[in-house]
Amino acid sequence: METTVHIVTQQQTLKDKKMDCLQNRIGISGCGSTPDAILLVNQLPGVTTDFINALINDDQETFLGLWEDIKLRVIKKFQILVKAQFNRCFTITDNSILECLVCENKELFDVALWYLHGTELMIECTSGDVFSQYNTIGYDKAEKLKIEFYGEFQAALNDAVIGIDPQKSTCFPDVVSCSGDALKWDFACL
Repeated sequence: METTVHIVTQQQTLKDKKMDCLQNRIGISGCGSTPDAILLVNQLPGVTTDFINALINDDQETFLGLWEDIKLRVIKKFQILVKAQFNRCFTITDNSILECLVCENKELFDVALWYLHGTELMIECTSGDVFSQYNTIGYDKAEKLKIEFYGEFQAALNDAVIGIDPQKSTCFPDVVSCSGDALKWDFACL
């Protein structure tokens, strides 16, 4: 059963929340890296500092430039994919509610984000414009890892969404459903 949520009144703090809470939760080891990261992309199988350095193009200049590009693409994709996953069971009509749910439960999304960063690195490898042993000789391996990482991402995202109890959330200050039913989370659709 799918329920559409309409916000009757909304606190300003919800409107100001962004998925910025996810920034730098996944890092990269190396000079100038993110010291507060929960997980490092280099901890994924097949992802080494040498691998990442081999992907750098002239515009990126350093592996941190490449990492900034990866992070931007990941967060944009994540916003779309997490909304789609939530809306499989629950229609959320206000993005600030979605962002609040994610930020309120950000620890649940760490593994999903980790694998999405890995997926994006493999996309960079298989479709980038820099040629090296890592994206010519290792093309088949990168394609395989891209598929594996994305599968792990999807499973972790599903687990994260299942792990959220909207009844216990502070993200719904004044919510009513179209049917007038109590707020329900339909786990059968996941």
